Amino acid sequence: MKTLEEAILDLENLVSGLYREPFPESNLRQNPEETIEFIRFNLETLLKAKKPEIREQAFENILSNVLDNHTVSGKICKECPTEYARVHSYIREGEEYYVNKCIDDCNTITTRLAEKGSEKEDEMSIEEINKKYRHTILYFNGDESGSQYVYVENIHKGKEGHLEVDGVLIDYDLQDHTLSINPIEDYNFSNFYYFDSNEEDWFTSTSELDEALQSSPVDTELSSHVMSPEEVVKDILEIFRWNFVEDYDTRCPELGNIFTNIISRWEKNV
Repeated sequence: MKTLEEAILDLENLVSGLYREPFPESNLRQNPEETIEFIRFNLETLLKAKKPEIREQAFENILSNVLDNHTVSGKICKECPTEYARVHSYIREGEEYYVNKCIDDCNTITTRLAEKGSEKEDEMSIEEINKKYRHTILYFNGDESGSQYVYVENIHKGKEGHLEVDGVLIDYDLQDHTLSINPIEDYNFSNFYYFDSNEEDWFTSTSELDEALQSSPVDTELSSHVMSPEEVVKDILEIFRWNFVEDYDTRCPELGNIFTNIISRWEKNV
């Protein structure tokens, strides 16, 4: 799911017709809690209203709340943003696809604002936990099931308040001898190997999640779930070496020797 800033920028993009141009003095930016429902109502009016004058007024209401009249740098917009949007906005004709994308962004903004409002005084904010873990790699040990490595792009709360992560998942299935690499979105932290909350089967507290991530993964000597890129690469090389050298069913000595030599050289150079 998008961050609050990403959702606002995407909404501004579709409404203004200007690519990733923020409008810092707009009602949306200045008072998002008070404005977002009105913007969503007018977007829905664009889709449902039959009278052209009602749709036109809804469009103007959206412009007046999403945009401001600051000077846009560059040659693409010589007039004020509102005038530019009346010609170039993606939703100026009530195009269903783009209006629905705007409504989706409104829903995301509402969710993100609710996250901020629900944070306790002693709780890490969503921004703080993202600052700590964004672009790090988290490791989850599944013992006989395998291993999971997660490159973190964004941590957020889902619709039910559960903490979720977007990023890239490297998943080694020990039983099937498969290594998969896939993007993930809205992935519940409690779905990772042996990583359930103490109280429930899901995480809702950012501070509790942070504490769990700083603990040692099950059956390992690691100090926390955070691994360096070098450690992950070595682990993946070791997965291939183990399969080709030590696993009875998939033993391939010629390949195993190559991975053994690669790891040996790696350890000398790192």
